[in-house]
Amino acid sequence: MMSWLEAPPPEHSLRFSDGHGTWTSYPYTAMAEQVRRNAHRLHREGIGSGDVVLLLGQNTIGFVTTSPPKPPTGCRASTPGCAGSDTG
Repeated sequence: MMSWLEAPPPEHSLRFSDGHGTWTSYPYTAMAEQVRRNAHRLHREGIGSGDVVLLLGQNTIGFVTTSPPKPPTGCRASTPGCAGSDTG
């Protein structure tokens, strides 16, 4: 499923509608680069393999490419007081 990030086919793109008849194409190559940047940013913030990250947004290109907000420092599902924790 994630192979498109490693070698995005330059001839493929996703198309998004603005809801008013205008469609915009976003090449896989550009989206893959932005997704990789966001993944590296989350990794620098301490999010790692196995961590759960919730993304909530509209069905737009921004949902795919926009950087999520910075997570609260030290917030994990097991951290008391963090949203989604069993103890908070």
